[in-house]
Amino acid sequence: TPRMLVRWAVAHQPYFPPNGGYRYSNTNYLLLGLIIEALTRDSVANQIRKRLLQPFGLTQTSFPNDEAMPSPWARGYALDSNGRWQDVSNTVPVAFTWSAGAMLSTMDDIRRWIKIFATGAASGRATYADLVDCIPFLGNTSFGLGITCSAGWYGYTGALPGYNTADYYSPSTGVTIVAWIDYQAKEPVEGVASV
Repeated sequence: TPRMLVRWAVAHQPYFPPNGGYRYSNTNYLLLGLIIEALTRDSVANQIRKRLLQPFGLTQTSFPNDEAMPSPWARGYALDSNGRWQDVSNTVPVAFTWSAGAMLSTMDDIRRWIKIFATGAASGRATYADLVDCIPFLGNTSFGLGITCSAGWYGYTGALPGYNTADYYSPSTGVTIVAWIDYQAKEPVEGVASV
């Protein structure tokens, strides 16, 4: 459960004091989900549906309530120790990630969502300013509140065994990039969608 994962995570020593650096952690998103449910007395799934999916017409996107994948769905692959392809689909069930990323979507909905997210249409002006107040962490890449900032591009990456995504929008050019790959390579760094 999310509470079990948070208990496990906070049992470890922090990498640095607050505002002392950057290190990605799904724990922050799990804590946010627990806060949302405590404040709204509603499920994260319901809040996402009511506040984001319905208002922005993202009809092909959902927050799963179980571990079943809808048909059809893309299979994910990895290379075994002998260099042979193996199907690793659902090695980490999508529901396991809960508020840290348990979303199912189509390419078209993601293309529309990344522009909504990257321009602040889904948040208030003050929240958006905080969202894109990015901390440098790798080369010309910085990380804000749930968004990656890089050379005028704003978006996000995600990875599970067999899957790797990168979705970015450039407000200055109006260009959107959506890359979904059904293989997660060890290099470059995790979260960069490439083969």
